[in-house]
Amino acid sequence: MDKNEVNIAFEILLEEIENIINGLNQEGELAFKKQNLEKIKMILENIEKLTSFREKVRELQKEWKNISLSKLPQKMNSEYQYLNQ
Repeated sequence: MDKNEVNIAFEILLEEIENIINGLNQEGELAFKKQNLEKIKMILENIEKLTSFREKVRELQKEWKNISLSKLPQKMNSEYQYLNQ
């Protein structure tokens, strides 16, 4: 897996997290209409956890983008390139 493939994996993960958050928002809207306060509370807690997790994933993605293969020892760099042929 090369550097770009890892970034694509991050993008897919972030997109899936967004989809889950959007689904919870819709579920929350229905719970609000039904005045189901317990369900609203549970949904909000899950959204807060997912939002925090999403930010951690974004930070990891930024960190990954800053990693440069040229900073790896030469032996590791050549082995990495060999594995990704």
